[in-house]
Amino acid sequence: MNDIVVDKNSNVWIGSAYGLTKFGTIVSVKTEDLIPTEFSITAYPNPFNPSTTIEYEIPKSGSYSLKIFNSIGEEVETLLNGELNTGLYRTQYDASRLVSGIYYCRLTGTNINISTKLILIK
Repeated sequence: MNDIVVDKNSNVWIGSAYGLTKFGTIVSVKTEDLIPTEFSITAYPNPFNPSTTIEYEIPKSGSYSLKIFNSIGEEVETLLNGELNTGLYRTQYDASRLVSGIYYCRLTGTNINISTKLILIK
């Protein structure tokens, strides 16, 4: 797809290397709420080797920490310790120095303590 045009009659035209296609009129447009309304944390890919992306949503500005723990609860790394504004964040985590196993990524702040399981397979 190279171009999208909406004409004066609200018809949608899409042009590409394969030609021009006309679609019907636009009846509605869905917008997504870009401001998080609740805390969340996830990681992908998971299982991973050796790196994963940790994605977390912060609905309220404040002081937060993002830490990695091993399966017996020992802290192995601090990824973040500071102030964050409201928003969606992504942190790339390289676990190449760790052995295969189950780890936990914990996001903590005022009135929040959530975690996600990470599975490192080497």
